[in-house]
Amino acid sequence: MSYPKSAKEGLALPEIVTGAVALALITIIVIIGLEILYYVMTDQETVRKSVASGESGELRAEQLGLLEGSPRWVDQPGGKVAMGLEAATQAVIRKYGEGATAR
Repeated sequence: MSYPKSAKEGLALPEIVTGAVALALITIIVIIGLEILYYVMTDQETVRKSVASGESGELRAEQLGLLEGSPRWVDQPGGKVAMGLEAATQAVIRKYGEGATAR
């Protein structure tokens, strides 16, 4: 059977298939490598962010003490005091609440 000249000089099908298969394998290897990297980094981040339970309780107690504890100076020359929300609310009510009427 006689093919036209352009068909004989056409595409090199075995080379194209080999290239496509190689590219597909490289893509699969890269995807698997990225998934492994993702899970390794996720595990490292989880370990980095985790706190021991006893340490967590101590940290929480310390933070609650700062939030709800007695008033303390933050900047004494500037007149700035840190205190919990409830204590601040009561201080404002004591100072401005006398003689004020509800609207």
